[in-house]
Amino acid sequence: MATANNFFLTETEVQKTNKSVFVNKTIENHSIYAFLTNYKTTPVNSQNKKISLNLQLVSRVSTKGKIKFCNADYTSATTYSQNELLNKPFIKTIHPEMPKTIMNHIIERLEKGQDAIAIVKHLDKNNNTYWLNMLYKPNMGNNHTIAFSVKAIPSSKNAIQKINKIYKTILSLENSNRDFAQKYFTGLLEMEYGNYDGLMIYAFQ
Repeated sequence: MATANNFFLTETEVQKTNKSVFVNKTIENHSIYAFLTNYKTTPVNSQNKKISLNLQLVSRVSTKGKIKFCNADYTSATTYSQNELLNKPFIKTIHPEMPKTIMNHIIERLEKGQDAIAIVKHLDKNNNTYWLNMLYKPNMGNNHTIAFSVKAIPSSKNAIQKINKIYKTILSLENSNRDFAQKYFTGLLEMEYGNYDGLMIYAFQ
């Protein structure tokens, strides 16, 4: 079982989860995962908060983008109660400064029936920012109302510093041209990190 100290951090795990290079294409509106980008990008004046590195957040999300299950660690990180989260949009806690280019990568993976790893910026009920290493797993079971499940742990300070620089550049480009932002991201992966796996390895080292 992964612990808060080693979850997502080994090169083998990253390569196993992300076997293909990020492919730049527009996500169709009819995708059942399209709700992952259904938020308005806007600047937010929020403070970074520290959350316990021992937290292991778990949730399940319906094909309509609603939270159907969340554990106690999930509510602890978000500062919402379980009643405030259940049957509410999964993107309720996504930070509006989270680049949609990265969320599109998650959608790409899920559409292919593959797991997706990403470092995701969040906003809690009290308008505080926190970051999570997220593992999205598409539903392969018989319950067709569930789109995917999520396991997450808090991101390290080092990972946040590395990835936030990249996200700020992508977000700035998205504000002027979304397609150009995706092309920039694809080029960045190829030129600097080899592929998306390489970016994750860089962030987690």
